[in-house]
Amino acid sequence: MITSIESLAIAKAVDKLDPYKRKTDLNKELTGIGISTIAAGMIGGLPIIAVIIRSTVNIHNGAKTKWSNLYQGLLLLVFILLLSPVMRTVPLCAFAILLVYTGFKLASPTVFKQVYSKGPEQLVFFMATMILTLYTNLLIGLIGGLTLVLVSHMLLARLSVLQFFKMIFNSGSDVKIIDNNLYDLRIKGIANFLGLLKINSLVSKIPSGADVKIDLSGTRLVGMTYMDFLVDFLKTQKETGGNVFITGLESHVSTSPYNRALKISLDSRIEKLSPRQRRLQNLANENDYEYNIKVDWNTSYLKKFHFFEIRPIERKSNCLRGKFEDLNVEWEISDVTFNDGAAFSSETFNTTVMMLKLNKNMPIFAMEKEGIIEKIFDRVIAFAGHKDIDFEMYPNFSKKFLVSGNDEQKIRSFFNDGLIDFFENKQIYHLESNGEALIIFDKIKLARTDETIALINYSKELAKLLI
Repeated sequence: MITSIESLAIAKAVDKLDPYKRKTDLNKELTGIGISTIAAGMIGGLPIIAVIIRSTVNIHNGAKTKWSNLYQGLLLLVFILLLSPVMRTVPLCAFAILLVYTGFKLASPTVFKQVYSKGPEQLVFFMATMILTLYTNLLIGLIGGLTLVLVSHMLLARLSVLQFFKMIFNSGSDVKIIDNNLYDLRIKGIANFLGLLKINSLVSKIPSGADVKIDLSGTRLVGMTYMDFLVDFLKTQKETGGNVFITGLESHVSTSPYNRALKISLDSRIEKLSPRQRRLQNLANENDYEYNIKVDWNTSYLKKFHFFEIRPIERKSNCLRGKFEDLNVEWEISDVTFNDGAAFSSETFNTTVMMLKLNKNMPIFAMEKEGIIEKIFDRVIAFAGHKDIDFEMYPNFSKKFLVSGNDEQKIRSFFNDGLIDFFENKQIYHLESNGEALIIFDKIKLARTDETIALINYSKELAKLLI
């Protein structure tokens, strides 16, 4: 049971990393694991289980099919059959260091910090489940953790046991069609992990590519697992051409700024702005920009950039939109939250990204600061595996920037004298083209207001050269 649960969880995690957004056939996955485990047991082997690290490394190095895992398995078999004498010469302490390091990563302070960032109650659930598991066994730990979550939800919702379960299993949630391609999904009562079967049956009635409005105003409590399900549905629907709008959370509060955190319904209240949000709002008012502080889950266009193809985007927020009227160029600046890695090795990052929509075709490329990003934050390299292009005629430019892409001729033609001179004399940004638009950002952090203004000015000057 344990290997099955973990294998399914890993399969779902790899699905999120897949740049082609394919879905694993979980029935085939379990069947394969079961047959393999039976075969391994018959020859005295250990149970077979999926491994997240192998798939993650393959994806980050350009793998596109399951053949990459087969090749790794064959190489491992060669090492065992032919090179085992060599492997035996490796000191056991070297392997022990790897195990200690891996174990520390699984239970490092960073893990606890990440759990706490999703809400203090999540850290309580995490710690309680871990302690119960250590002092008893995994099954009791899981049951104890689930019981604690249910009791906490019941207390937070301020309901009796009977009312609580009635609002889960008989909440009155339903889905209705408004017109030919618009559906209204109204969720009521307690929306936690026990209600996933119900919501799954409701969304299965909605065809791919349809527009959906999800109204959560009738909920008393919305759990983090439930929000994960809704956001995954939003992304899946968006990939098929539909739009999903999650509304009704204005009167809900949570103990964490994490947008999928546990939410409890209170009386309607005015949303407060942070000092940074107030400055951005003032900037928008002064320059006739459009500013929206709310979370926008529709991030499918950003996935057209290679940087975000293998780094799942959680959300974007604090969207500042405008248009360079004299150039007829639209732009958007937003705070983007994305993940790098998967499962226990996953890390969450926030950065401010500018997207510049140009009305012309461009070559697909990435440009970044030479020798800095790859040393400090090597996993952010956008075009790993693509050809690096050296501009010998412009030594200063080549020293400053690393330009990557596949179509070298078009890229060299695109980087003319004026454009190279502009980049040499301006602040260095990470810049990437998807063929019709550019994304620009400085560092993996949220931009200050003055940095946002500088980014807008930089983009306007760049747009003048490109139009």
